[in-house]
Amino acid sequence: MRTSEQPCIPGIAALECLLSHTAAWSELETFCQAIAGSKGDHREVSELAAIARQAKADLGAAGTEDILATAYFFWRKFRWNEGLDAEAERSLRQGIGELERRCARERPTGA
Repeated sequence: MRTSEQPCIPGIAALECLLSHTAAWSELETFCQAIAGSKGDHREVSELAAIARQAKADLGAAGTEDILATAYFFWRKFRWNEGLDAEAERSLRQGIGELERRCARERPTGA
């Protein structure tokens, strides 16, 4: 379920298309693809992995952009491992859950 019906665009704007962490995997894949846009993330895998490790260690302290990069990394990791990486899926869903909580806190009351 999206928080908006607007088309997804890369970066922080992807939050307009944020799904529930319990969404179907196919929907999460579409969201994760939108995080980096059609050209993908320009950073090296090692840089994304370092961001993901740091963000995963303390999601509450991680910046929103780092959590988005983490979700993108774990989605790619899941795909690289041909869907046989339960930890990558769990980590991706945890990151999306943290983004959900942040968005809920920022919404005006009654929205």
